[in-house]
Amino acid sequence: MSLTATLIAKLSGLDQVDAARVLSTVRSQDDLAAPAPPEFARGRKARAYGLAVVIVRNPVRFWLGLVGLTAFPVYLLLSVVEWLHG
Repeated sequence: MSLTATLIAKLSGLDQVDAARVLSTVRSQDDLAAPAPPEFARGRKARAYGLAVVIVRNPVRFWLGLVGLTAFPVYLLLSVVEWLHG
């Protein structure tokens, strides 16, 4: 499985097969304004569909946000360590 499908599966709570199917559905859509298919309208599949839309249509924004989410706790931890040490 790809890293993208694995991330969608982990963040939405689906198994990787369903996440890969959601990702392939979003990649195959030609019309950007098309509504979500009915099977992806509710629940975990809707969350996975939303994540896939963001990842496919705005990959730079998604990856920078993911890096920011991991870098911010590291920054906070380093600030606390510096405060305790100094």
